[in-house]
Amino acid sequence: MIVTGWGVTLKSASRFDDLLVKSPVLAVNMDNCTSIYKKMKRDLSDSEFCGTTGTHICTTLPGSAAFIPRGNDSRVTIVGLASDGSAECGSEIPIIFTKISNYLDWIESIVWP
Repeated sequence: MIVTGWGVTLKSASRFDDLLVKSPVLAVNMDNCTSIYKKMKRDLSDSEFCGTTGTHICTTLPGSAAFIPRGNDSRVTIVGLASDGSAECGSEIPIIFTKISNYLDWIESIVWP
């Protein structure tokens, strides 16, 4: 899985990049993620999943797309949108993504009414 966005990276330090950046996302066990966020008084729902980019992306801009490339062409399957996470570079707090699959009926009703 890959996430893209115009966030702050370790390379750019404290400014937002002018170019779209991407980073691999590793899935985080939901029990572990729930435990981390409970300490911050944030509940997770079934319509969310967690992932981490390590230290490559320092801030997560809400709406950054998480996707899975489809084969050898340029098509992708978008699986989530970043909705919450840490703003600290190198933080081990996972990014919370909203699951696109939970909203497909609504999306399709808007796109193809």
